[in-house]
Amino acid sequence: MSTLRQRGAKPTPAGPQARRGPQRPPKRPTRSMHMAITVVIMAFFVLYSQRQGKGAYTVDTIKSARPLPEWYAVCSKEGKKVYTVPADGGAGAVECVVVGGKRVVDTGSLAKVRREWGERGSTPPSGDSTAVTGAPDAVKKKGIKIVYLPPGHSLTPGFTDAHAHPLEYGYSRRLPLAGTKSIDEIIAKVEAYVAARGGKIPDGEWIVGMGWDQTKWPVKEFPTAVSRS
Repeated sequence: MSTLRQRGAKPTPAGPQARRGPQRPPKRPTRSMHMAITVVIMAFFVLYSQRQGKGAYTVDTIKSARPLPEWYAVCSKEGKKVYTVPADGGAGAVECVVVGGKRVVDTGSLAKVRREWGERGSTPPSGDSTAVTGAPDAVKKKGIKIVYLPPGHSLTPGFTDAHAHPLEYGYSRRLPLAGTKSIDEIIAKVEAYVAARGGKIPDGEWIVGMGWDQTKWPVKEFPTAVSRS
């Protein structure tokens, strides 16, 4: 018997399979099933990372569930990782910063803090901390709580503006537009920028600049591609 079949003809079922009737198409996974699988996978990775992280830090760290005492110090065991800003200007790097009554009252090395303030749970301080800061007797007798930074971390007390705009700063350095007084002046600066580069900008390249303040112009409107002063 020939095994060739007419193109497009369906094979005739035989045997027990023919008595079952037409087969149902396989059930496709629904969106909710995909979401459930995703949640399970994410939960697995979260639990795995938490287990991997246990025991990584052997030093005492700040616990968000515990309020800090009134007097404490934050120190680094990895050297000068606490970056302060002295009154005479410039950034100063130290190992510890001492806080008393919500104010920074002292800075210095870990050895100095242990010597002058004492570490709670260890030997009492040998120096007289009250001579400088007026620390209470309880601090002088028991020492202060020293919180150690985790390995690889640093601290900047009073650092209230932690963000920067490096891309925007780069734009302002590439084509400085600070001090311009009109749209025509901006256009003139752009034309001078192009002329300084042979009068042509490669295809696909943008001319970027920054720094103008339209609120200081006679017409206080933000410039657009169709606006002119």
